[in-house]
Amino acid sequence: MLKSKKKNIKLLNKLIMNRKFKTINIFTLSILALGGTMSSCVGDSNSPGLEYMPDMYRSPAVEAYVDYGQILGKYNLDIVAAYKPGLAPAGTIPTTSNAMNDLPYEHGAPIGFDKSHGLYGMPVDSTGYADAAGDLNPIAYTEKTKKEAKVIYQNFCIHCHGEKGDGQGTVVTNGGFPPPPAYGGALKDLSAGQIFYSVTYGKGLMGSHASQLTKEERWKVVHHVEELQGKVKEVEVELLFDANTDTDGDHVMDNMDECPTVAGSIDNHGCPAVSEAVAAVLEGAIRGLVFTTGSATINPSSFKSLNGIRDLMQQDSTATLILNGHTDNVGNAASNQTLSLLRAKSVRDYLVTNGIDSKRINPIGYGQTKPKVSNDTEEGKLANRRVEFRLY
Repeated sequence: MLKSKKKNIKLLNKLIMNRKFKTINIFTLSILALGGTMSSCVGDSNSPGLEYMPDMYRSPAVEAYVDYGQILGKYNLDIVAAYKPGLAPAGTIPTTSNAMNDLPYEHGAPIGFDKSHGLYGMPVDSTGYADAAGDLNPIAYTEKTKKEAKVIYQNFCIHCHGEKGDGQGTVVTNGGFPPPPAYGGALKDLSAGQIFYSVTYGKGLMGSHASQLTKEERWKVVHHVEELQGKVKEVEVELLFDANTDTDGDHVMDNMDECPTVAGSIDNHGCPAVSEAVAAVLEGAIRGLVFTTGSATINPSSFKSLNGIRDLMQQDSTATLILNGHTDNVGNAASNQTLSLLRAKSVRDYLVTNGIDSKRINPIGYGQTKPKVSNDTEEGKLANRRVEFRLY
């Protein structure tokens, strides 16, 4: 009786195991059949099939190094304009502290760089390099910029171009690679715009650095390259024009302050108060200063009012003069900033020629960043094209 019972239990277990195995096989075959049926719905023979759970391996977040305008190696410019990371929606504040980094570069890559430099799908331009020669550096060459530019060069350029820009970096001296042309030799006349273009897209054996350096960083390193070219660069005062900052604490915000680093009065545009007689001479110089259109050449009709400024500075040997150049908003912002600085420097040079120590004069170019009035009318634009004289 006991033996028969044990035999029956053993037989029952065997039947159960066989049943489970058959069930598993049937389930597995069903899944495989279903998968085969679904994958066969895709017409493209090169397709890996349908994606059942794409969120498991495709991040739904915006990623810094993903170009959402590129699909299968081709650019959809509509998507680039509407969805590219870094571009702020219309009517909103740019997503970075410097809008320069959010704007597209106007010059296309050299033709053929999709193959030679891996710039697949990148807009190309047969005249981009030549056109870039006229581009001006929008970053002021301040002490801070000078230091930052050197660090960027040391991190990204020195290994090939060398510390002195002579093409004797460690990649060349130790690695046996051919040296790049020296900045002080074959490349000494290369313009700032063409240096920026080459850093952006690459040149010769050098690859593109656009994915490693922002536009702002590329323009900064251009300053250091120009130093290595042997160009004489005058250090500028850091521009202060933030509407939410009062650097000197005089209750005049930097965007309205003509002397943002020197505490002054509200009535005198944020500059130290002066007598009525001095103020009249300063205002006369502002109204009487005329330049040749589009240039920094002073019209001779302005000399009389400038001589009044010279006389004031000769009477007070301790006085310091701030020359703030401004423009309207017509044209390129970088060009306007450069023109405003050149005009301020022209006034300084005239006063130096007439006996004033250059150390007592501080020329600054603000470009279109500090409009006196709205640029919506021709009268407003005329008022904004000016050089402000501030004596303290």
